[in-house]
Amino acid sequence: MPGQREDLVALFDHVWDRFWRRMDGLDDETLDTPLGEMAGYFADATGRSFMLHIADELIHHTAEAALLRDLFAGVSVRS
Repeated sequence: MPGQREDLVALFDHVWDRFWRRMDGLDDETLDTPLGEMAGYFADATGRSFMLHIADELIHHTAEAALLRDLFAGVSVRS
């Protein structure tokens, strides 16, 4: 796991860019179509709602990682 802030920012930027490159390739018809049986519990959800969910999760978990990083930045571990 990267330990430096710059590494984490670069990793986030890479994931975010990759996510949007994939989403840009989808047309409105695809995004507005329900995901179907393969999505299990989310079968009735559309590709667009799933895309927004993934973006929300990425932001949410990145913020959690940043919070933990900041909380533990000044903590020293004793043997």
